[in-house]
Amino acid sequence: MSPQGLKGMRRSTTGKATVRDVADRAGVSRATVSNVLRGNDGRVSVKTRETVLAAIRELGYRAPIPHSPISKVRAGSYGIMLFQLAQHPLSEHGYYTPILEGCLWGCHEAGQSLNLLHQRAWEMTRADVRTLLDGRVDGVVAVAPLADSSAVHELSQVNFPLVVIGSHYSGDRINCVGTNGEEVGEAALERFLQFGHRRLAYIGSPYQITDCQRRLAGFRRMARRHRLPAIQEWPALTSGEVDAWLEDLAKADPAERVTGIFCFNDSYARRVVETALRLGLRVPNDLSVIGVDGTHEPTPLGPISSFRQPLYEMGREAVSILEQINQDLAAGRPFPVTKRVLGMTPIEGCTLGPAPSDTR
Repeated sequence: MSPQGLKGMRRSTTGKATVRDVADRAGVSRATVSNVLRGNDGRVSVKTRETVLAAIRELGYRAPIPHSPISKVRAGSYGIMLFQLAQHPLSEHGYYTPILEGCLWGCHEAGQSLNLLHQRAWEMTRADVRTLLDGRVDGVVAVAPLADSSAVHELSQVNFPLVVIGSHYSGDRINCVGTNGEEVGEAALERFLQFGHRRLAYIGSPYQITDCQRRLAGFRRMARRHRLPAIQEWPALTSGEVDAWLEDLAKADPAERVTGIFCFNDSYARRVVETALRLGLRVPNDLSVIGVDGTHEPTPLGPISSFRQPLYEMGREAVSILEQINQDLAAGRPFPVTKRVLGMTPIEGCTLGPAPSDTR
């Protein structure tokens, strides 16, 4: 019987979808469904895999905890998966630490423990990580994944409880907690305008990071609204690339060069400030800089003019959403997809000042 002919078949009398229900819906064996869930892609054709995943989504199937005779038994732990790590992510800057603290406190409130996971382990030893996750953690908080993250995509495909922090996914199956990147981009441009800046640039991470895309989109849109010259866009992945942009800027004619730079985060802003000062540019007299995150990155001048991102609150909220998902699963209820947006607050700092007098 074709998958289409099976769509009207009745589900398990327990009210929860089972492997048999998925197999019936997809028109395959239970062993095939198991191979898809375990990631044994070599044993299943691409077409069959997509058919099984479609059935999983339609039925809202969630694999039970392995080795447990009672499907409502929980693992008692959540996982936090980190992406795009520096060599010392928890000590080099303040982005991951408050999120981790928020997740820890959320787990404490929920009576859960917290496992620290790394995206590279997923990519390098995917089968082992799947074994670690499914039945050993009750859900995952994914922090700052790229837009094309295979971990996020594959976990969402099989309805694994998942909340993404720091990247906005528009898909209808992915829960997200974050801030409105476009609004902060617009607000950054308005702050530059208040000080008379009209020649502006944006410097940030590779554009696969959705928050980077959204902040740039808001910055561009507000520039067009005020009929400013085109925003110079400086994608940078390494500190060397940041330095190269600033060296070119320092050599440019002062009457024509950029006077304000909006940075994707405070780490980039700190590098811009330090390099500008080394090259003889005065901050903010010659060049103003605005960052994002409010992570108190140290500079020779003092705090960065920025926007505080509620990172601790985002971690705590992500765990709260995972708890609600698991309660719904235990009760046999469908769980709604949550897109939670938290507000940012501006930080005055000392890296934003009036535009040079010959450019106003």
